[in-house]
Amino acid sequence: MDIKPSQPQQQNQQNMYGQQPMNQAQPGFNTNPNMQNHDMNRQMPVQPKMKKSHRFIFGYIFIVILLLAVGGVYYWQHKLLTSANSQNATLNSQIMTQQSQISSLNDKLKALNAKISTIKVQAPTAGATSAATTLSVPELGITINNIPVTLAGLNYTYDKTTSKATFSTTGLTTADPKCASTAGTGIGDLKSSTGTYSMNTTKLPTGETFIKQVSNSYLVSNSSVTQCSTTAVVNTTQAAQAKLFQTLISTSGNIK
Repeated sequence: MDIKPSQPQQQNQQNMYGQQPMNQAQPGFNTNPNMQNHDMNRQMPVQPKMKKSHRFIFGYIFIVILLLAVGGVYYWQHKLLTSANSQNATLNSQIMTQQSQISSLNDKLKALNAKISTIKVQAPTAGATSAATTLSVPELGITINNIPVTLAGLNYTYDKTTSKATFSTTGLTTADPKCASTAGTGIGDLKSSTGTYSMNTTKLPTGETFIKQVSNSYLVSNSSVTQCSTTAVVNTTQAAQAKLFQTLISTSGNIK
């Protein structure tokens, strides 16, 4: 006959070994596996610390993005300001250069006005014949006589290659050095050509006029002259003197 231990004896056994028997269910613990998983999922609530961590991360990311945006705007504005300052410095430099050029041009204009005043004094009315002088041109074998005061200071430069003498005046050369006889412009020229001139057989280039037969050669002159200056009043004086020069050399007895 088997004797079953009583409930107090089972409790004594639990107290003796400090453990409950494997076949006895612990209080508050479900022995069904499916029910255990359900109970564990139900007993694990979302921890508020995780939510706070997520908020902190999102806030940090937002601050970083905001700082990057502000930094980008600052860099863009700083670049624009630097470019504007550079352009402003360039414009100021150009303005200073132009002011210097204007000052230089004003000085040249004053000097030119002084020369123009001199020209007006040295260019009396056409037809004045007092104080006539002569000019010898040995390269052409001639002497120019009866030079009027309107052509005072008549001078020439001779070119052996073309057998041509180019004439100008002291006043015109003073007004503009580009109008000097050495520059090849002036108020007219005389060119020597070998042979005897014949009105019927000798063909002259366009613009040239026969002036005088001199021994075995004849003289021609080009009545048209190229403007020698960029100043209108100087060119006006040049044209007037060129006309007087043509009258001088075309008048009989003035070239011997």
